[in-house]
Amino acid sequence: MSSDINDYHFYFSYPDNKKNWDKTIESFARGKFRTFYMRRKYSLRELFEMVEKKLKIPKSNFDLSKLPKIVSEFGCWGLPDPSLFVGDWFKYPIFDGKSVSDFIKEFEELYYRTPSEMAVDSQWKEFQTLKYEIESMRIHPEIAGYVLTELSDISWEANGVLDFDRNPKVFAPYLKWLNLDLLPIYRNGMIYISNVSSTDLRCRVIAKLDGEKILDEKLTVKSFDVWKRRLDFEGGGLLDLEILDEQGRTVGRNFYNLVRWKKVKFSVQKGIKANILKRVENGETILVQLNEEGEYLDGKVRVYSSKTPAFGFDSHWANWSGDWIGAFYYYHPSLIDLLSPYLGGMELSDLLGDKIIISEEGKILIGKYIGWNMAKCGYLVEIKFGKGRLLLATLKLEDTELGKKIIERLKIQE
Repeated sequence: MSSDINDYHFYFSYPDNKKNWDKTIESFARGKFRTFYMRRKYSLRELFEMVEKKLKIPKSNFDLSKLPKIVSEFGCWGLPDPSLFVGDWFKYPIFDGKSVSDFIKEFEELYYRTPSEMAVDSQWKEFQTLKYEIESMRIHPEIAGYVLTELSDISWEANGVLDFDRNPKVFAPYLKWLNLDLLPIYRNGMIYISNVSSTDLRCRVIAKLDGEKILDEKLTVKSFDVWKRRLDFEGGGLLDLEILDEQGRTVGRNFYNLVRWKKVKFSVQKGIKANILKRVENGETILVQLNEEGEYLDGKVRVYSSKTPAFGFDSHWANWSGDWIGAFYYYHPSLIDLLSPYLGGMELSDLLGDKIIISEEGKILIGKYIGWNMAKCGYLVEIKFGKGRLLLATLKLEDTELGKKIIERLKIQE
């Protein structure tokens, strides 16, 4: 038998870059992805043809859609809890002698009570990202396996399941469910069951929404295949998926905190206009959506595309692009009961655009930071202007339930 492993490294931040992750994984699974192997084959065509002829390898064996595929490196970040440290990891040169507290001290005042609290939030964000990405890969049976970047954090990289001192991160006990033979997955109105065992498995799948049963079905999932069907229901809540074997034992499980913002009719100001600034100066609070890159308020506010090289990486010769380091979402206490940090930003996934705000003034109400509290930026920023407040957003808040709640909470004039 002649075979090869077609593997690749993928990094995409969730949820802001989840569409690119899904597109890349689907392309990879279908064999349409330009890999290192194919690049070398084209650049050294004569050598490859000689080797293939010598080994009598039929050309059909090099059909990328049929080769076994492995995502050999993927992952994201979750900051370690400094209260658990016993070593001297932060003497590593990349940290420049700083401690975890030094990196996040700005956040303790407004967003977190302790460094540990911030670390726990970022670890749940890491779990949400890993969960989404593993599910995406298991929906495609063409992908034979995947490899997490690191079991433990190392050097300055915080993308392990364990921290620098080998302490398990908060999500470690739940990761096992994503790697069992049977994994139930809910995605875009569909339920999938992935079977990565060497035998066909007869089982029963039960789905509950906030404790109420919405699906109970017996089925057989073929070996190294994916079973799927529609699963329609109204509203959001806690979706619990459970798979039982023929003896009634739980052999697979998954869960989703589904947040679905309702459509609510209201408008948002577009662009910073002179009449809007006059109203704010006289004491009003107005929400303005910024859709275009550029400088505003005499350069005090800048809007960038998060697709720029400063926020990721790209390659001109292969399908290789994404985010080097994961992004973490944080919310001002005035909005914390509307948004949960434990969801890792997924409740914003349908509202996120590719624009972020960098501001010299004001405070970030909804924002994200990269890696070790670097590249802090906002999606919703409050700036005092005269007697009033100017709320600048790149989130798609218009006609959404969240946008309406923010307006009511912050007493914004339309």
